[in-house]
Parts: sequence; C-alpha cells; structure tokens
Amino acid sequence: MSESRRRKLPKDCAAVRHKFTIHGPSGPCEGYVHLGLYPEFPRRVGEVFIRLDRETERRYPGLSGIIDDWTIATSMSLQYGCEIDVIVDKHLHSQGIASGATENPAILQTSGLVAYATEYLRQRFCGDDESRLPLFGCHAQVRVLPAQSTLLDATVLGPLIAVGPKSPQGEVSACPDCGAPYPEGREGNCPACAAGEG
Repeated sequence: MSESRRRKLPKDCAAVRHKFTIHGPSGPCEGYVHLGLYPEFPRRVGEVFIRLDRETERRYPGLSGIIDDWTIATSMSLQYGCEIDVIVDKHLHSQGIASGATENPAILQTSGLVAYATEYLRQRFCGDDESRLPLFGCHAQVRVLPAQSTLLDATVLGPLIAVGPKSPQGEVSACPDCGAPYPEGREGNCPACAAGEG
C-alpha cells in the first residue's frame, strides 16, 4: 500500500476571501470563507477556513466548533490529494445549522453553512472553465475580459474573469488599461488606475 504524501501550502500564497450572510432561524449567520490556493494552480484549493463573527457565535452556539472540524478535515483531505469534486459531492446538500435565504445572488437558499460553503466551492472550482464563476467580483453581471487582461499578476493567479454589478451609469465593462470594472458611458479616468478610457 503506497503512502500518501501531504502537500501543504507555502507560507505566502494567494487566497480568496468571501463574506457571507445567511438568514437562519435564530437570526443572521455572518462570517467569512477563506480559501488558500496553490501558487502554480490558481484554481486548486489547498485550505478552507470559515470564521464566524461574534454575534453569529452567540446566536448559534456550537456552530463554530462544528465548522472548525469540517474545515480542518476538508483542508487535510485536499492536501493529501483528494479531488475537490469528491468533497463537493459528499457535502453539497448536507443539512445543518443556519439554513435559510442568503444575500448571495448565486446561492439564494441553503440548507446550512457547510452546504453554502460547498456550493461556493462547486461554483468556482468544479467543472470546466466555461461553467465556473470567477474567483473575484460580484455575481450580478458577468463580463469576460480579453485573454491578455488580468486583475493580478498572471504568474501568480493566471488570467481571471473580471465582473461588475449594474451601476447607476449603466452596464459595466473593463478598463482597457488595467481590466478593472468600468461603467460604460463614464467620462474621465478609470477609478482604479486613473487611466483615460481611450
């Protein structure tokens, strides 16, 4: 029997942080999902952590311990080579504490916090490039940037998909210089890099 080898993330690595709000039976369940990424594989997760805010810990006693155990087991599984699709399949529809409507337009309802985190992983890290949501940005409206445009250094995360919500000025496109979301029809400089639209 061959021995599996654990592959930890480096001390410095790219990460995705996602704020969530679930309107559960005892009140809002709020916190952050943190995903550590392997530097050479920008769509490969090596760590999953979930941090609850203090009010959520008070409203849902015991939830923090359950979530800590789940994230440690999930992170260890990923670092020992378990495919993320396997983890998602096992936990996608799990029933748990803090079920209800969410403030994420891509996940309107959830049966619990583990199911929410698993669905978030599924949408961004499972399937092919065409079906995945972008790693960063809003969900309200998605627009793919040209291949040469990146939001961060391509050597770290590779080409990403920039997205933006509808704004009072209309549709959102990308700044031709830096790739940041840029309201169509806006006059003047890009709010991110101060470059002109042309």
